[in-house]
Amino acid sequence: MVSGSVEGGGPRKMCIRDRALSDADALIESLEQLLVKKRHLKQGAMQELLTGMRRLPGFSGAWETKNLDEVCWFQEGPGVRNTQFTSCLLYTSRCV
Repeated sequence: MVSGSVEGGGPRKMCIRDRALSDADALIESLEQLLVKKRHLKQGAMQELLTGMRRLPGFSGAWETKNLDEVCWFQEGPGVRNTQFTSCLLYTSRCV
């Protein structure tokens, strides 16, 4: 809630200020609730995509299991050897 002292003006002006501050507080509260709702929707959508419950438009068909070395190449770097990743599986789908 917005607080502070507002000086000057009679009771009518004070009523108008109070109403404006109250309206602003209500707007801020509703925007905060909307942000929370959007955050929950985003989190739910990400969970559905990551678990395979939902698929992006344009992707259909059964998942294929492939070794990573079948779909990309690896360059060795500090602390990483390409042989560390050749046995990992990657689940892919054909893009329609």
